[in-house]
Amino acid sequence: MRILLIYPSRVGRGNIPINIPILQAVLKREEHDVRIFDSNSYRWTQWGMLQTKLGMFKKTDEDKYNQMLFESDVYEDFDALIREFSPHVVAVSCLTTDFPFSLTLVRAAKKINSETVSLYGGIHPTIAPEQVISHPEVDFVCVGEGEDTIVEFLEYLEHGRDVSTVKNIVAKKGDAIIKNSMRSLVSLDDIPFQDLSGFEEFHFYRPFDGKVYRMASIEVSRGCHFPCSYCVNHSLRGIYKGLGSYHRVKSVWRAIDEIVFLKDRYDFEFFRFWDEDFTSHNLKFLTEFSKAYIEKVNLPFLVYARCETITDEKVRILKDMGCKTFAVGIESGNEWIRRNVLNRNVSNQTMLEKIGIIHKYNIRVSAYNMIGLPFETRETIFDTIHLNRTSKTATSSVVFLEPYPATKIMDILVKENLVPADYIAEYRMSEPHFLPKGMTKEELIGLLKTFPLYVKLPRYTFPLIKICEREGIVPDFIQSLLRNIYLR
Repeated sequence: MRILLIYPSRVGRGNIPINIPILQAVLKREEHDVRIFDSNSYRWTQWGMLQTKLGMFKKTDEDKYNQMLFESDVYEDFDALIREFSPHVVAVSCLTTDFPFSLTLVRAAKKINSETVSLYGGIHPTIAPEQVISHPEVDFVCVGEGEDTIVEFLEYLEHGRDVSTVKNIVAKKGDAIIKNSMRSLVSLDDIPFQDLSGFEEFHFYRPFDGKVYRMASIEVSRGCHFPCSYCVNHSLRGIYKGLGSYHRVKSVWRAIDEIVFLKDRYDFEFFRFWDEDFTSHNLKFLTEFSKAYIEKVNLPFLVYARCETITDEKVRILKDMGCKTFAVGIESGNEWIRRNVLNRNVSNQTMLEKIGIIHKYNIRVSAYNMIGLPFETRETIFDTIHLNRTSKTATSSVVFLEPYPATKIMDILVKENLVPADYIAEYRMSEPHFLPKGMTKEELIGLLKTFPLYVKLPRYTFPLIKICEREGIVPDFIQSLLRNIYLR
């Protein structure tokens, strides 16, 4: 069968997901004809470029790759692909923020051929399947992991069997919604290697610390141990309950074989481990993995890690292995908000101690932060700024909170009348999704764009930075001047 995999993201160049290359490999193994439509290849506002402009990251020579982004109309190109390829199934993998946009693409496909079957999967359809399937453009929803489900779904479809009986599938018959039982979670050792064909070459190039590398994302594990209120992991644990271990780790040989394959096939020179908390791996695994990685791969890489699981010995192992950066979520520097709003029970002192271990081994620390949180004030945002200053991170990026369905923080927002119960966060970068009581939209936008300056510049510049929070020629000039002087 002909399958079009749609990735309706607009985050920007250099962002290839892991799931779609895996699904493509699964489908090709079953001898299906597969194409990919990746809307990240078009010239949307590039979040990475905006972060660099604001001073969150170093400037690089990546403009030559950004210039390769498609200038054509995304809808015209999509229509042309549908007419030329004539897919039997359009399979969409989307986040919450991509969902409204994805519907416009599926609607266009069905307008050209009303017999085209639409199948939705990914995080948003998994946590909000009834909301997703309520749209007339959506025929079926895959809840949970799709590697086995999509194969069985297509087999049933091709042979005229009732696809609404396939495990993990949510379907509709008339006004009724059918929710089938869930299949066991997949063994990570059994899934095929990522197949990156169909993605544009310019997505392989990503900036890091002032340079551009051919970089790939790789997963060694799936799942997270922590129940943060802003994340869907708590809900996913409930969905997958009784279906196997939620947090699964590949065997060392399986993980290394895929990394070697990607390195040799696509000439990658840097890896980004997409595990939600790389230092949650135990010492035995890290020791064996490090030895094999040094012997067979020996390329630089970065990891995401939680302060709670960082230890001196684990950092030493990763340093010897070639780790160049720890990406650490600070999120908020206010301990009350971090505990009571974000459900992260870690103190500022512990964060500073764990980040200090990373500094001890001369590894970069990249901090992730959010502002515009419920109950937040200007003062609590400056708590976050202060913790970033104190921790001396190499970079400190910041975003507005995106509230997702089925998360604990969404319950807080609804209870506080900050968003409606059916709120679906659409994709946006420079505007908040809601306003904490007592704060204005202009104040939040101003603090987002000046956050890197407050973190990196001397305190005597703070009065000047405050001017930069406003809109206008003079604030923009001062901000540009300060960036050029201090953030070169």
